[in-house]
This record gives sequence, structure tokens and C-alpha cells, in this order.
Amino acid sequence: MPWKDHLKRLKNEFENLVGEPKAQDQQQQDPHQYPPPPPVPPHPLQPQEQGHVYWQPQFRPDAPVSAEWDAKIGNGPDGWGNQELQYYTADQQNAFHTPDGKLVLRAIANNSESDNEKRYTSARLVSRQTLSRDQGVLTAYLTSPCASGIWPAFWLLPQEPFSWPTDGEVDIAETWNGDMENHSCLHWGQHHEPDKHRVLGTKIPDMQHRPVRYDLAWLQQGNQGRMICLYMGSEPEYGGWHRFENDWNAAPMGNTY
Repeated sequence: MPWKDHLKRLKNEFENLVGEPKAQDQQQQDPHQYPPPPPVPPHPLQPQEQGHVYWQPQFRPDAPVSAEWDAKIGNGPDGWGNQELQYYTADQQNAFHTPDGKLVLRAIANNSESDNEKRYTSARLVSRQTLSRDQGVLTAYLTSPCASGIWPAFWLLPQEPFSWPTDGEVDIAETWNGDMENHSCLHWGQHHEPDKHRVLGTKIPDMQHRPVRYDLAWLQQGNQGRMICLYMGSEPEYGGWHRFENDWNAAPMGNTY
């Protein structure tokens, strides 16, 4: 090899070695660039199991909210179990699509309302599409209001007549009373029993000013009774992915659907 060609090759190799750490440093210094990918499942997916979009709701301004969502109506037993004061409606003033393709759920206080049960109204929507899959990733961008008495939530419940394991729920995004903290929680079994839930609190100081990304990833190996929940407390600077894992007997506890 001629000397000039050899020198050129060494120079290129040196530049590559110097350039790679620099690129990595730039990625680490810019946490807003891209969210990290979900952690690798404990068992690699087979080729036929590679991901595809299972459901993507369309928030079109020319379509009613009821096209893909069912509205719960009323104040429910015991304030829907949370001593909530609001009365849920299917009215457009409480749930609507914006011209730029967003879904808005709006709480309204009307002190002039003669019916005390309806002085506070809001919307409680349930998707018609279920997540009856052994594995998947659910992603949502949410802007959460933060104020005293406000409790926005984005969560999963088992299909009626319920089962999940023995009912329970998965709270992906939840904040209350203006604390500007997301409370991700996995419940199983009856509420408030010891060792029947896992909670992760993540401070997000600007959650009321911009859409924040939330992800839930789950994996159930067929009917083997193991579930893995991977939560992302929004972007990397606010915690990144966290792992919740629990074993149960699939027969009496039901599937993770």
C-alpha cells in the first residue's frame, strides 16, 4: 500500500474514533431529542410478532367524540368511588375535538346551576377499542390541568364484568390538586389491601403547559401468568422507563386483559 494511502486510512480511522464519542455526548446532552426505546423484553419476539399499529384514534373535528368513545353519565355510586363532585356528561362542551386534531376533556364549574349535582361537569370517556393483546405498547400525549380540586387521569380497566387479576387497574397518567407530579400505579386484587399495588411518582413541573408523552408496555407470555409493565414517566429527564413485575396464578386471577 502506498504511504499516502496508508496515512489517509489511519487518519480516517482516527477521525471515526474521535467522532463517535462526540456524537454520543451530544445525544446525552440533548434529552429533548428523542425518548429512549422501550427496554428489551426478557424473551425476544418472534418475526411474526414484530410490532404494528393496532389502534390509533382519530380526533377529527368533523367527527363526533362518540364515534370511538363511550361517555359515562352521572355522578356514579359514591362519586365514582372517589367522592368526586362533578357530574359526567356527553355534552360537546365537556368533550370535543379541536380543529388541529386534539381531544379535549373539559371540567366546568357553574355556580348558577340550580341542580347541585350538576354544578361541576366534566367528561369520562371509555374507548370502544380494547387492548386484548398479550403484548404491546400504548402511547399518549397529554396536557394535564393542575389546580386545587382537579384530578385528571388516563387509565386502564378490565373489561366488564371485570377480571383483570381480580379486577384492579393500571393508572398510566394521574395527577391531583396541582402537585404537578404524575402518579403511575399498578393495582391488582381488592383496593387498599397490603402489597396489592405499585406506585411511581414523577415530578413534571410543566405538565400543564405542553403535551407530555406517556407510555405503557406490557408482556404476558401466553397464559403463563406473568405480566411486565414498563412505565415511562414521560421524557428521559423526568425518569424514563420503570419496570413493574408481578407473578400470579393465571387460573383464579384471570388474564391481563
